[in-house]
Amino acid sequence: MPTCWQARPSLLRAHIALGGAAGLLFLAHVVSGLLLAINPPVRALLKPFADPRAVQAPRGVALGFAAGDAAASIAALRRVFPQGAVTQLVPLAAGSSTQWSLKLRLPGEAHPNGRSNVTLDVAAGRIVATRDARLAGAPAAYDDALYPLHIGRLFGDAPRVPWLLGGIGLFRLVTAGVTAFLRRRPAPRASRRPAPV
Repeated sequence: MPTCWQARPSLLRAHIALGGAAGLLFLAHVVSGLLLAINPPVRALLKPFADPRAVQAPRGVALGFAAGDAAASIAALRRVFPQGAVTQLVPLAAGSSTQWSLKLRLPGEAHPNGRSNVTLDVAAGRIVATRDARLAGAPAAYDDALYPLHIGRLFGDAPRVPWLLGGIGLFRLVTAGVTAFLRRRPAPRASRRPAPV
């Protein structure tokens, strides 16, 4: 172990310095994780600030498809969002096999599942509505910042280095604190002799 870690005052100074540096990264990680855990209520609060252009009721023959043909419905979806990757398919009603809500990840969306969606009515042979989360304004900006912040990719791959150093710093923080605690000196005992008068 380096010399600077031998003495308890050095350990305490290192503990405080590491706490300040790693603590900021850890705080950002914890807060962003908590916000992800309660994301639906937060996004509901941001909904009034959403741009209405994000939700559209598509029109046009190219968006229709043969009624009851699930494969044709996916082909119609591909015409609306050619670059979109379908990540989830959920029936709009329990037990329904004719109305689906499909979640998409469009180019530029940060979350691996995406935030865009398309509503299909397979029985009627039409796309009911689309939502391009990239156009959603404040909710889109919130989503596109929160998830990358949590995983350390807010500005690309470069911030992963501070995240890694922060993790190492947290480990050193704990070891410095424990070592400093173990190296503490017991408080001197008060003398039992009576004080001189």
